[in-house]
Amino acid sequence: MHRASSIPSVKLSLTLALKALAGLALATEVHARELSKDEKLSDFIHLKAIIQNGYGPLEYKTSAKIVDVAALNQKTEAEILATKNNHEFYYKMVEYVAAYKDGHFGIELPVSKRYSLPILTDLVNGQVLITKIDTLLVPPEMFPFSVGDEIIEVDDIPILEFLKERSRYIGTGNERSRKRFASWSVFSRRMARMPKPNETLQLKIRRHSDSDQAGNDIGAIESVTLDWIVTGTDVESPQFTPFSQFPRLTRHTNFDRLDNLDLLDNLGPQADSAFACSGQTRIAIPADAIIIMQEPVTAYYYPTAKGNVGYLRLPHYSPGMGNPDGMTLEGTLTWVAQYEYAIQELEQNTVGLVIDQDHNCGGSVWVVNKMISLFMDRPFVPSKFALLGNKETYVDWQEGFAEAPPNTLEWRDGQRVLDLIQQTWLEGVSRLTPLISISGEAEFFPNFIRYTKPVVILIDEVAGSGGDMFPAMMKGLGRAKLFGQQTSGLGGHVQSYPVGLPYSQLRLRMTKSLFHHPDGQPIENNGAMPDRFYSPTRQDVIGEFKDYQKAYTDYLLEQLP
Repeated sequence: MHRASSIPSVKLSLTLALKALAGLALATEVHARELSKDEKLSDFIHLKAIIQNGYGPLEYKTSAKIVDVAALNQKTEAEILATKNNHEFYYKMVEYVAAYKDGHFGIELPVSKRYSLPILTDLVNGQVLITKIDTLLVPPEMFPFSVGDEIIEVDDIPILEFLKERSRYIGTGNERSRKRFASWSVFSRRMARMPKPNETLQLKIRRHSDSDQAGNDIGAIESVTLDWIVTGTDVESPQFTPFSQFPRLTRHTNFDRLDNLDLLDNLGPQADSAFACSGQTRIAIPADAIIIMQEPVTAYYYPTAKGNVGYLRLPHYSPGMGNPDGMTLEGTLTWVAQYEYAIQELEQNTVGLVIDQDHNCGGSVWVVNKMISLFMDRPFVPSKFALLGNKETYVDWQEGFAEAPPNTLEWRDGQRVLDLIQQTWLEGVSRLTPLISISGEAEFFPNFIRYTKPVVILIDEVAGSGGDMFPAMMKGLGRAKLFGQQTSGLGGHVQSYPVGLPYSQLRLRMTKSLFHHPDGQPIENNGAMPDRFYSPTRQDVIGEFKDYQKAYTDYLLEQLP
């Protein structure tokens, strides 16, 4: 029976008990003094000055026609002066930074308030589908929908218009990535980057069903209204989140960081409730697979017509993820040793390997290079960076490399970087240095334990930063084929500013360099491009990605004799 024209209504109100279970923290909002036009303009001028002097990719963004900075500045200044309240101003600033299309470059309110529900969505072949429901917090009698059902409208806005509206606040390297991140915000809105939603969330959802003979989806469309689970506090409340809870990044992070975590946390579901950054697989493990390990990441191999094929999950390059003290030498070496164990087992038992780097969060440049060394039989040139050649960079690098013991390779390589930054700064001819590895080393050497057989790396629009670098380097070095979708294109190391803008206290995180493919093309806005394109389908979402698994397995087998 065709039911698409009938739209029954289901009224859903999450109970206070459910909210308490989710850790509700509702604060009484006391509105702060409204900023004057002069104060708003002062903060905007301050931000423009920081960008002019401290944003590494500025000239690249202009020359590549990614953004017309002069026109953007003029337009934004007029819009800022027309804002009627603080919140309009705050999000106009977020929108301004997002226009640079750089996932490492972000500005946000010092606020922890989040509107969310334990339901995840994703953009799948142009449709926003439900991909996960926490049925303990949202049981079927309260939310009678399933994985694979399609979001049609959000608050009376058609879903494609909703994605366009949300994309205004999302800066990332390419349009596919921007829309995909926007699709994650149906059930997750953190006010640090996105405006406060309506008091209730109103949706129209098409139930998944078989198509008719003409290929049209004939599932019923139903309406549902939900109360948000609200946590944290608003910036306008006297209980707003203090800067002490946002500590300044460490030297290791400043110098060696290529992560996508800021974007994932602010614009999508939390990492502990989604596949992003997770070492667990979303792909069905074949029944006849031999499992090597499932913690901290999944590794196994399974039989095919040409021999055993390996699967290895690579979710990030941040061994300290989840550790409040960050990356430690001991923790990093343990993490690498666990991968060495998996690689040795896979080398001995497989004819080829699939590395699942979908939704990769990025991490440390050194860790990316170390992971590449597990697949190389010769020394290789690490990824090259064009660093911002100014006084700020010179002072930062000088302080950082002061920790290197004299007369060591680290000390020598660091001096090479310092000399190049100083030369560029003093000459004043170019904004960026000539290309050099971020720590100055000329070569990275193969690991003693390594994988020598064909490799296919799975990539997608969510993988970014270090998640751009690893596949780009592996492809450029001739060591792997790429399968999936173009990565995000987040191409530089990141630095956070410990002090907010003077009046609004908006906090800034900025790209300070550009790193490049081995052929010299910037990663920024380009990412890594697959050798074989594949976009997961609704059937993948509801069927444990078995079609996806068959497709990438077949592609790997094509690489074998």
